[in-house]
Amino acid sequence: MWYVRILPKLLASDGQSWIGWHAGRHRLKWPTLRLKKPHPAAPPKPPLPVAPPPPPPPPRPDDFGTEWNDIVVDGKSYGLAHLHPFDMTINLPRGPATVRVAFGHHVFTDEKDVGPRFPYGGKPRYLATERIDRSLGLPALLQKSFPVEYARACLGPDGSEQFFMLQESDWAIFFTLKLLEPAANQFRMFIVSAYTAKPARQSLPGHNHRLYKTAKIMEMMLDGKVIDHEPIRYARKPKGLQRY
Repeated sequence: MWYVRILPKLLASDGQSWIGWHAGRHRLKWPTLRLKKPHPAAPPKPPLPVAPPPPPPPPRPDDFGTEWNDIVVDGKSYGLAHLHPFDMTINLPRGPATVRVAFGHHVFTDEKDVGPRFPYGGKPRYLATERIDRSLGLPALLQKSFPVEYARACLGPDGSEQFFMLQESDWAIFFTLKLLEPAANQFRMFIVSAYTAKPARQSLPGHNHRLYKTAKIMEMMLDGKVIDHEPIRYARKPKGLQRY
């Protein structure tokens, strides 16, 4: 038997000679181990270019307000240059704030047929000489009184959030206040309407509307706080109720 001849050699030699003899007998080849060369490290990728922040959107036309031109009807001129937008500065505890004031056409028109029809879209409006004459002092009044005035928060007929001030005992002023640039303390004040209120005043906000100091309103807007706006409730609708 073959293992009788091989066993003494296996016992007399180490395992390496036996493996070599056995590999040669069966013509086996030792496997060759080849180490692969490591791939060179890839160069770091350059950082992706960071797109510059988009420019701020251009302000809308209504953020600046309308520069009303003088209106000429039937040869009569109605001057409205005093109702051009203007800026005023309000000193708040956190620093000065800029308020851009603009005026709507309800400041110088009325829903009642009291003068020439105002050529403007929407419901018919009529030029009101009384409103135009009284609005001559409106810009100066706002610059003097608004920083220290109080206003009631209410909802307009269209559901918009508005504020109401009563000046000179019978001058009803409705306006909106919008925060434009919080970082720069910039606001936009839009005078919705200003008219002489009737003695009954059923159409004006009353004690059920929250009363805020105007500077406090601006502070609350900068802090992101909620301002309670209540609709104007009418106990009854008197004949000839004046709306704005």
